Amino acid sequence: SNTLKYFFPKLPVDETVLLFFLTGLFAAFLVWSNGIPRYSLPLLITAALFFGWLTLSTFWTPGRTLALRALGYNLVFNVFCLFAAAVVIAPERRRVERFFACLLAIGVVLSIHGWWIYLEHGTFRFYHGFRDISAYLLWGFPVATASAVALGLAFAAPVGTIRHLIGVVASVLFGSFLLINSARGAMLSYLVCLLVPVLLLLPRVGP
Repeated sequence: SNTLKYFFPKLPVDETVLLFFLTGLFAAFLVWSNGIPRYSLPLLITAALFFGWLTLSTFWTPGRTLALRALGYNLVFNVFCLFAAAVVIAPERRRVERFFACLLAIGVVLSIHGWWIYLEHGTFRFYHGFRDISAYLLWGFPVATASAVALGLAFAAPVGTIRHLIGVVASVLFGSFLLINSARGAMLSYLVCLLVPVLLLLPRVGP
């Protein structure tokens, strides 16, 4: 939601809290109707151990204010994101495909608008219209995440198909935006996403 804050009008409540509440109701309904899939339990148990250790670590940390704030954010929003991925999205292939399509759509919107800002104002990172948010990070990492889907389509889909063309065009768009974005971590993530399928699909030499 912080990534899309630039596109929203100023609301009386934080967008993150609002979207959390709406999606939480939807997730609760699905869990009530379908239960928790058995194959999601290992991930949920592992996450419970990790976040439990995270909670225990606050007892010996020297910092209190930032530690408690980070702990609250992780125990509410990050736990919910992991739970939703394991219990709501993963059980059905259609939901996974829609999730990937949503990632691609967000990446395309951010990249095209980012290019418009760069061409119109000569800079993206220091554009004055971002209302004191680090947009080069908030936009860079979602685009880098969407790049994994785009590069997967570009390398895995049959050549010449619509999915292959979408993957190639989106990969080029995302990579070019990350160059003008100048977020090093996001660009590194893109390069890793590019490198992995190249290594997996390298032609074999010899008999």
